Amino acid sequence: MPSSAQTLPVVVLVVASVFAAPALVGDLGDILSNNKADPQNPAEALIDDARAAVQEEVGNIASASVSPSAAHVATCSPDFEGAGLRVVRPFHSLKFGPSAAHAQAPVISSSFRGDYAVDWRFEQIGQSVDYIIKDVDNNDLAVSARYDSSVILDKASNAPDQIWTVQCDTCSTGISEIHGKVACRCIIAHNSVCVAVGPNPDSPASLTTSHGGCTKFDFFTN
Repeated sequence: MPSSAQTLPVVVLVVASVFAAPALVGDLGDILSNNKADPQNPAEALIDDARAAVQEEVGNIASASVSPSAAHVATCSPDFEGAGLRVVRPFHSLKFGPSAAHAQAPVISSSFRGDYAVDWRFEQIGQSVDYIIKDVDNNDLAVSARYDSSVILDKASNAPDQIWTVQCDTCSTGISEIHGKVACRCIIAHNSVCVAVGPNPDSPASLTTSHGGCTKFDFFTN
């Protein structure tokens, strides 16, 4: 007899096919074909990814059907409280992660540490909503924006090219005490450009001026 973890994907797709838009069904199909289930709780990982897909599609439909002013959603900038974080593009098996832990290493759409490893500490600068993004294991390495729209690790210096903002749809508080998802649908930006990852795990992260091209990330602690 199939286990609940095996039958869950079928149930999710059946429900989606009845109640959701075709685009949403496609996203859920991606979840089931590409999902690398959390070895500690594969069923919960699938549920979280399916829920994220539903929420994103509902948000897209709502944004397309109302005026720009009515579609505005208040955002938040989390206090990550020094927690180690993994930054994930939901239901696409992609991350915002380092290719290696040394200066000049490109930031890519996966991580040399693995899918479920934490990679970063987002350190707030004073009371502002600006952050320095540092390697979780090496406080002397920080994420830097480059003039050619690439994103790399470089020696931490608090230089202007290492200052980032994070704007999320939802943010948790008390993040240092939480194990799991702590912020949803977050845009990581530098001045007037934002981070995009994909389409493949080895694709370099890049900076784009197109708001529609910004990747919306979920943040997790371990």
